[in-house]
Amino acid sequence: MLKDYRDWLTDEITLLEDGSDRQYELGRANMASRALARFDAEIARTLYVALDRALARRVLTTLEAMGQQSTATAPELAELRDAITAAMDELNESPAH
Repeated sequence: MLKDYRDWLTDEITLLEDGSDRQYELGRANMASRALARFDAEIARTLYVALDRALARRVLTTLEAMGQQSTATAPELAELRDAITAAMDELNESPAH
């Protein structure tokens, strides 16, 4: 998904650069190039995993249950739980939906 988005951005930059000699178009192409460089920097250090929303809710429920059963929950699992919770919060979606 992210690769497709990046490829689309690259194509759009090429169209802007090749489409016209006007300064406005070149300025937009430069701005888009900077955005693409920032996008590349972000995805270089982060692993994105696409999860179906229903699966994400089930994983979150399982992680929360594990945390309630044991006080020795691995910190990595707690971070995963927090990341899923934050992603759902960004979508204004609670785990119960």
